[in-house]
Amino acid sequence: MANTDDADDANITPPTIFAGPTKRFFISMFTRDIELKDAILDMLDNCVDGAMRHSGRDLNADRPYEGYWAKIVANSERFEMTDNCGGIPRDIARGSAFRLGRPDMERDKALPTIGMYGIGMKRAIFKLGRDAKVHSQPAEGPFLVHYDKEWMDEDNEDWDLPIDWTPAARQDGLGTTITVTDLLASVKEDFSRDSAFLEELRDAISTYYGYIISKGFSVELNGKAVDPKILSLFSTDDLGQAGMAPYLLQGELDGVRYVVAVGFRRPLATESEIDDEQDAPRTSDDAGITIICNDRVVTLNDRSRLTGWGENNVPKYHNQFIAIGGSMSFTSNNASKLPLTTTKRGVDAATEVYLTARTYAMEGLKSATAFTNKWKGIEEETESFFQKAKPMTVSVFEKAVTAELRDVREVAAKRFNPKLPMPPAEKPTRRISFTRTAVEIDEVAEYLFDDKTRRPADVGSECFNYVLKDART
Repeated sequence: MANTDDADDANITPPTIFAGPTKRFFISMFTRDIELKDAILDMLDNCVDGAMRHSGRDLNADRPYEGYWAKIVANSERFEMTDNCGGIPRDIARGSAFRLGRPDMERDKALPTIGMYGIGMKRAIFKLGRDAKVHSQPAEGPFLVHYDKEWMDEDNEDWDLPIDWTPAARQDGLGTTITVTDLLASVKEDFSRDSAFLEELRDAISTYYGYIISKGFSVELNGKAVDPKILSLFSTDDLGQAGMAPYLLQGELDGVRYVVAVGFRRPLATESEIDDEQDAPRTSDDAGITIICNDRVVTLNDRSRLTGWGENNVPKYHNQFIAIGGSMSFTSNNASKLPLTTTKRGVDAATEVYLTARTYAMEGLKSATAFTNKWKGIEEETESFFQKAKPMTVSVFEKAVTAELRDVREVAAKRFNPKLPMPPAEKPTRRISFTRTAVEIDEVAEYLFDDKTRRPADVGSECFNYVLKDART
């Protein structure tokens, strides 16, 4: 016998069922995929994208963001981000700015933004608290959108947001202010005066937006300007001769321009430094390959297989390589073609353009690690090479090396392979390494230096010199 409920269901017109989202998913669950720091950086992305749209400047110029700024206030009472980046145009506010997802993928197709999913601002608001106001002033006039506690109620499935088209105008130019109150308990704790989170946030802005800030954009956190941190690699001026210089490759694939640079960010580590790093890593933090998409750092100082370490005859990262740094930079006016994940702080390593760039990053790593290994044990003899060179940002070096670039047969790219100096063949070296108890090392240090606190590497070296001198007399 047929089930009468099934028969009744079959007669329903139209024959559809609801397959939409719930607020609980977006407000409480979706936010678990992103850390608070990254959510705030997402909001900062929107400021930079707004500056791009508003300025109309050549973004390849030295300082295309000059005059644009974002100011962040974060304390246990509120979070606020204010910018002067042109505001949200009213037509975009009506159409997509406040939707959870971006339907107009062709917008910004002429700009190298990284916003493509339409979730950053909203997800950040949900991550921060349960009451938020977005006050924006584009050229057409200000408006105000309020995510109040009632709208934020996970059981309230009303998705319509009230908008006020006639709020008070701001006095400091066109831009947007996002204010979040009723902060979540964990956020209040992170924003408290004694929390280390705010210093971590400052450091993240300094690092992840260093390239944007160096191009004129200004960021303040709690009233203090954030200084940029960007990669510099040593290079001599005479690129046609043997000397310190980075490996560099520039190419283009499917609408994405990519630049790979690998070189030395500082002189080689001495044996004693390597020993110190083993006990308390410090300088290794700045070594490795940084991945950049449209001037935003996506992955910082990677030392894993993601960027080629330990793959295809490239050595695994070791403390002896703390001098090596580099970057893989991707630029496109179509953000969907960039090797990015939805958090914009992760890499889609399966994309063709990323795999291509990684192949050449590995080529650069082989050159840099080979240089390090050749001078192993006599690192001090390389100091003169670094004294004859100077630190250069990748963009400055890319311009300096233009005349030395050569075509690459395998792909549509140009490459510069440096002639790094190598030790003379008649002076082959070997590293001596042995282990003794700490008590024994202290005894020998006391005997040789009258100082038992000397580093084990110094003690070992002096022991060898002591015996060598005796052997030669």
